[in-house]
Amino acid sequence: MDCAETGDGHFLRAHWNDACKVHLTVDAFDNNADVKMDLNLAPNQAPQEVKAAFGSMDIVVSHQVFEHLKAPTSGIVNLNSLLKQGGFLVFTTPFIVPDHRCPTDYFRYTTQAVEELLTCAGFQVSEVKGLGSLLENLAYVAGIPASQFGAADLNLECSGVDCRNKQYSEVAALGKKISAVSLDDVKRCWG
Repeated sequence: MDCAETGDGHFLRAHWNDACKVHLTVDAFDNNADVKMDLNLAPNQAPQEVKAAFGSMDIVVSHQVFEHLKAPTSGIVNLNSLLKQGGFLVFTTPFIVPDHRCPTDYFRYTTQAVEELLTCAGFQVSEVKGLGSLLENLAYVAGIPASQFGAADLNLECSGVDCRNKQYSEVAALGKKISAVSLDDVKRCWG
């Protein structure tokens, strides 16, 4: 299986190392990335090493990256471009976290926003969840470590529309690429 990850590359190497024949980490700011790539740029501006991988990945992981993108539409089109038809996107992004510029921090996403972004970007969304709880959010803001709580207090989740008026700290989604999309397609659909 061929795998790619945006960001620091720790998730794939820690959890999927044996399953992935190919590991490709793309990130503009992480010194450990295999290829320096700014996801804010359109896919046609990607480095040649990334363009060579377009349409070849079975799994792409984007773990806690999209809050740092000024142009999320470009970012999601880049992820779509990396995947082969039928490939899977594993996507997470924070909802309740402090401003954590490294070097930028622009957005927070609801479950609704993530589902619509992925749908507009050519993905069949099989799952979208809000993860966390009010207690977790309050503890995080107050600086209380998670070790002070039991798993049942922290590991709550809601699914899609069931997340309306619920407290959660991050969004996780799983999507399957069903079509290639252009940057203009996503901008018309999502903005």
